[in-house]
Amino acid sequence: MKFNASYIAPRVDIAADIEGKGLKILDIGCSNGANGKYLKEAGIASWVTGVEYDHDMAKAALDILDEVHHGSIESTELIDRLPDDFFDYVLFGDVLEHLDNPWEVLSRLRMKLNRSGKVIISIPNSGHIDVAIHLLFKKSWPLNERGIFDRTHRRFFAYNDIESLVGRGGFQTLSIKRKFRYRDQLGSKFPFYGRFLKKLLPDWYTFQFVIVAGQK
Repeated sequence: MKFNASYIAPRVDIAADIEGKGLKILDIGCSNGANGKYLKEAGIASWVTGVEYDHDMAKAALDILDEVHHGSIESTELIDRLPDDFFDYVLFGDVLEHLDNPWEVLSRLRMKLNRSGKVIISIPNSGHIDVAIHLLFKKSWPLNERGIFDRTHRRFFAYNDIESLVGRGGFQTLSIKRKFRYRDQLGSKFPFYGRFLKKLLPDWYTFQFVIVAGQK
């Protein structure tokens, strides 16, 4: 089975914010288990539970992770199957923007974390300059296969929405990192003066935020 490479690469950027070794991790949107495999091989995780909506990816992840739940993380029945007060981290690698009610999902998964547990969220920035370019000048909203204009996005977040997102879920923001990209297209590179754009207009050129949040 061949999968879209965009969805199966290990999320090293997320793993960089995980503190500790031998942890119990819940990976929401675990795809084929590649990220969990990386976490276990690096010694970061001793146990990885995955949740995956796509049937074929969930089936592939079963061969790699300790436990995989196939279905939507918005399902009450699926969430109820997860143990309470168990996980050290819950990872959302570009997942929340695909949900109808990401705030409720965050809130309900909080009880699955132990007392010192944290969530790490990566989420595309709807305040990127490409959004303004398409709306103001091209008068259109693209429907792409990936990126900011992914056709399957249901919710949209810019910088000032982050506090509300994590706060309504019962968390507080501990750190926010920016991943910069000049345009929405994969592989787009900044011109030689790109470092000035990042410094002067960070919200416009942030392609993705990586947020670490702890419980209140």
